[in-house]
This record gives sequence, C-alpha cells and structure tokens, in this order.
Amino acid sequence: MPPNDSDSSDDEAEGYTTTKVLLGYASTEPTDDLFSRIGGLPTWLDPVGRPNAQLAKCKVCSSMMTLLLQLNGDLPDRFPGHERRLYIFACRAKSCRRKDGSIRGIRAVRVSKTASGGNKKKTKKEEAPPKPVHLNLGNSIFGSKPPSSSGNASTTPFSITSTTQHFNPFSSSAHIASKPAQQPSEEDSLPMTFAQKVQISAPPAPSRPPSPWPEDSALPPPYPSFYLDAEYETLDVRSPSLSHSHHAQFDSTPSSSTNDPAEEAGAYESSLDKTFHRFADRLAQNPLQVLRYEFDGSPLLYSKTDS
Repeated sequence: MPPNDSDSSDDEAEGYTTTKVLLGYASTEPTDDLFSRIGGLPTWLDPVGRPNAQLAKCKVCSSMMTLLLQLNGDLPDRFPGHERRLYIFACRAKSCRRKDGSIRGIRAVRVSKTASGGNKKKTKKEEAPPKPVHLNLGNSIFGSKPPSSSGNASTTPFSITSTTQHFNPFSSSAHIASKPAQQPSEEDSLPMTFAQKVQISAPPAPSRPPSPWPEDSALPPPYPSFYLDAEYETLDVRSPSLSHSHHAQFDSTPSSSTNDPAEEAGAYESSLDKTFHRFADRLAQNPLQVLRYEFDGSPLLYSKTDS
C-alpha cells in the first residue's frame, strides 16, 4: 500500500495523493478505536435502552439479522457534542439475499447535555418575540405634537375623552357593521367527493408495537469479529488506468476473426464497463481494504446496471 504522509505536498511530490475517503482494514489486534469492528455482537451506546428489535429484522422473512459492521461515526466538526454510532445488519438466509430489506442500517445518536442546553438557549433567543413599537397615528399622518402632561387631553382630535364625538373611518367595528351578512360561497357548498369520503372513513393504519431487543443467546450466530484500523485513502497518481493486458484475464471469449490490433482494441474498449474499470483500479491500489467511509460522499460502485 502506498505510504500515507500527513504532508499532502510531499505526497504530491512523490506522486501520491490523499482523498477524503477513510479506509478500514481488518485487524485481529485491538486498535485505537475499540468500538469499530466487523462481525460480533452489537455494542449499544446505552446498554439499558436498547433499540426496537423491528429495526434489525429482515423485511423479507421477518427474522432477526446478524451484525455486519458497527462503526464509530463521530463528526465533531459537523455535529459537536453528538455521539454517533452506525450499525449494518444482514439476513443470513440464502433465500433473502439480494432482496430489498435483507440489509438494514441503524444510526444511534446521544447528545451531550452541554450541546442540547446550548441549542435550547439559542432557540429560545431566536424565538423571542420582538418588542412592540408604539406609534402615534395622528402624529405620523398630520404631524401634530403629542399633548403635554399639563395640557388638556380634549384638544387632541383623536382623543377618546374628547367631548366631541368623531367618526373614525378606520374603526373595525364601524367597518364590519356596515357590511351585509355574507352568503357562503359556491366553493364551500360543493359536495364532498368520493375520495374524500373514503379518506375520512378509512381507519388509520395499525402501527407495530415496539419489540424488545432479544438477549444475545436468542440472536443468530454472529460473524467472526475483527477490529478496524483506519487511514485515509492514498492513490498513486502516476499509475495509469488498468491496461488491456491487465483486463485480458477477465475476458475468456475468443478474439474476432480480424487481425487488426487497433480494431480489436477499439472493440474491446467499447465492451468494457467503465464503472467496474474504476472500481477495480481503486481496489488494486489498496487491495486489503474492507471498508470505505466518507460522510456525504459517493459510493464506489462496481456496476451501474446491477440493481
């Protein structure tokens, strides 16, 4: 495997580049990350508050699945104060393989009190209503001066205590009283459609009650457990794409009748799966990898047509 130096400039000078993909390598010896591993039995953040067992049941046969991977997914730069754990389960039944729901994932999150308290304070501060602003409508429109404390309040034309009754055209009570009773619109009186009646009369879908997580003795036999040693992916930029001679071992069909090398090369190149070509090239540079992880990244597919 190419060396992985922390100085990216030295890597580029030597012909290597480091990507943002974190590679995992299986190890029988404990590593710095004692949580992340493949196989074995799951280790939960809260041993008492285990998740709903329905989350780890196969959607094909409804049986409990076996742990493939548990991973420490802490991202302090993106989610400070959050403990994130990722779990991948798979059904061991041969009849369920390659079917939807035979592989499922669970994400467990525990938020520290410091992070949750800071978020609540921030939310309360943002949701605080603005202070009301008192405006004098008469001063804004007519430019009149507000009455002094020693003056007579009855001299203000908008004063409620004025001896002369003034009609306010903007009064809500006068505006509503002057309107006649409104008749219901034609849209409000339309008959209810059949679909609306069915939607109202249909009973709500029954929800499955949560199932307690079974004891370890009741779970399927676990896969062999290995620790994970992780480091960022390093690629040799000087390495060209896989040559025709390297790919020839995958092609067991006889060549065409033509003897033109250029024509044979063009026909062979057109039949290559470019997605698999990239997949094989990446794995050839780090062949011992068993895991690839990049938050919000793109998966390294071996085929675009295989569903």
